[in-house]
Amino acid sequence: GIDESLFKVLHDHGRRCTLIDNPITIKSHSYPSVNCVPVYSDAECTEKTIQAVKDEGDNSSSFILSQFHEIYDATTAQASIRKRSNTTEEIQQLSDNSKIQAAVEIWQTRIMSIYQALPVNSLMIVHTLQGEVF
Repeated sequence: GIDESLFKVLHDHGRRCTLIDNPITIKSHSYPSVNCVPVYSDAECTEKTIQAVKDEGDNSSSFILSQFHEIYDATTAQASIRKRSNTTEEIQQLSDNSKIQAAVEIWQTRIMSIYQALPVNSLMIVHTLQGEVF
């Protein structure tokens, strides 16, 4: 049906899936048929994703879902400051997007390294959070 998980649909069609994310997400969204890889940082997520796209034979996955958190964490921290800003100093911190910009630059480098590791004829979809980031 339309409400079935993509993981389940792929499993039902004999396809292997890999979920690379933090342990909390894995615990709440994993399925017995999914190869779950817990990671604790975006750097580790990048490393494990590259390993997963390079896997061949019985270990290869038709679908790999990796979730990165550092940009979200940086923007969430920025939003928190915005909500409680009272002083001129706090307001000046809002105009300093250096932490967010640094997280975006690192993320771009990581995405490119994953892209370069992809085998020929692969599809890579990059989905980012919606809404105001900067």
